[in-house]
Amino acid sequence: VLMDKRAQNEIKENRARLRPIIETIIFCGKQNIALRGHRDDGNKIEENGIFSANDGNFRALLQYRIQSSDEVLRQHMEKCNKNASYISKTIQNQIISIIGELILKQIIEEVKQAHFYTVLLDETTDISNVEQASLCIRYILNEQIHEKFLMFIPVSDRSGACLANLIINTVLVLGLDLSFCVGQGYDGCSAMSGYIKGCQAVIREKYPHILYVH
Repeated sequence: VLMDKRAQNEIKENRARLRPIIETIIFCGKQNIALRGHRDDGNKIEENGIFSANDGNFRALLQYRIQSSDEVLRQHMEKCNKNASYISKTIQNQIISIIGELILKQIIEEVKQAHFYTVLLDETTDISNVEQASLCIRYILNEQIHEKFLMFIPVSDRSGACLANLIINTVLVLGLDLSFCVGQGYDGCSAMSGYIKGCQAVIREKYPHILYVH
């Protein structure tokens, strides 16, 4: 029992240490603030709990919290081991990934409550010259229209059949019922809008109730 209590206290303390770090990452995401500067791996802190250099927005905001009397964060940064500060770019990316998964899960739950939805997709080439499909979803919940981004999906084949299968498989993997999908919206390129081999035509052949809107 004593060991269990000790373990529970340790878990509680570790969560308290992580909270300001996670809150800062969420704040940056909400405000569209890039986390990193030209460096993100400088010295941890000076003796007073303040970072020794301006190593990006994320560290600057943590420094601001410390200066604003966040004692939990200050004590964590002063006492933690160099490899257990939880502010490295690797940890930042892991936290962002976990937050993304939680947001996606919440969106899917909302869509299930709404029942009916429309899928939206557009493509663009990223800086690495990789074709990326941006998948979004539109639904009405509590008399409010919601349009949410779901994910980017790398595309290797831009044919209508491949894009249609990409959408169908992704929606099914997300746990959504395609019988409640009432619409599909894309741009007017032939791969998407073609009435014989276009993405919308392939989807309508399998699911005639999913109407296409340009």
